[in-house]
Amino acid sequence: TNCVIYNNTAAQRAGAMYCWGGNDGNASPVVVNTIFINNSAIDGGGIVSDRLNASAGSSGNSNPSFRNCIFWGNTASGTGPQFFILGGATFTATYTDINLTGQTAPHIISGAGTGNINTDPLFTNIALGAGPDGNWMTTDDGLQLSSMSSPCYNTGDNTGISGGDILSRNRIAGGIVDMGAYELNAAP
Repeated sequence: TNCVIYNNTAAQRAGAMYCWGGNDGNASPVVVNTIFINNSAIDGGGIVSDRLNASAGSSGNSNPSFRNCIFWGNTASGTGPQFFILGGATFTATYTDINLTGQTAPHIISGAGTGNINTDPLFTNIALGAGPDGNWMTTDDGLQLSSMSSPCYNTGDNTGISGGDILSRNRIAGGIVDMGAYELNAAP
C-alpha cells in the first residue's frame, strides 16, 4: 500500500516485481495505491506473474491483484511493457490507470477490469520522481498528480484503503480516493 516503484531495470524479466508461484507456491499479493513508473526489462517491464515450476509444468498460484494503482512509462524490449504472464498465472487490475499499449495475449488483464483507465496520469514531473530536492516522500515529489484535471483524481475505489497516503496526508481529500501513492490536495 502507498508504494513507489520507479526507474528500475532488470536484465531479463520483471523490471519492478516478480510474482512466482511455481513449485506449489503462492505469490498473490494485493497491491493498493501503488505506482509502477519507468521500469524496464526484456519481458515484463513492470510485473511478471509466473506459475511455471522450476523443472516442468505449472503449479501453485500467481494471481497478483492491483487496485487504485498507476502503471505508466514501463517498457519491455521483448513482450509485455506493463506485465508478463507465464504458466496460466493471472494479472488483475481494478480502478487502475494502466497503459495497455503493446500488451498482447496472453499478457492481458484477467477479469472485467472495473474502473480501469488508459490515460496519461499527468504527474507533476515524471522525469524527477523524487522531485527537485532528490529526496523521496517530501512535498516536491514529481510523481504526485499535477492537478484536479488528472484522470487519476477522485477515480479510485474507497474499499479497504489506508487512512493516509505516502506522505501521511489524509487518503480521501475529495470524497473518492485518488489512484496512486499520493492524494492530491490532502491535509496532513
